[in-house]
Amino acid sequence: MPPLLSFFIDKKSEPMNDDELFKNSIGIAVHLARTDEFDEYKSGFSAFDKWIDELKKYIASEKPVEKGDVNPTIFNYLADSRNAALKYLSSMKDKMKRSNLIIAN
Repeated sequence: MPPLLSFFIDKKSEPMNDDELFKNSIGIAVHLARTDEFDEYKSGFSAFDKWIDELKKYIASEKPVEKGDVNPTIFNYLADSRNAALKYLSSMKDKMKRSNLIIAN
């Protein structure tokens, strides 16, 4: 039995051009940002709200930050993810036509 997060490609299709790829990427990002949760895991904006609430509780407890603590680890992961997204968007900006950047709600 394959792992739960596996998927199999069953059809080969033409690769997306840069415009289609960029639009698809932005659409997925908007969908993820607006989705509150996947099963028991918070997602998008609600994940940030949850994380901020937990950080407030964490700070109020005056617990010292220890090596391997989850909050610095999560922060570093989020910062790294945002940096990767910035690099991707920066690499695509010169390839995109401004008229294609309108995204429907």
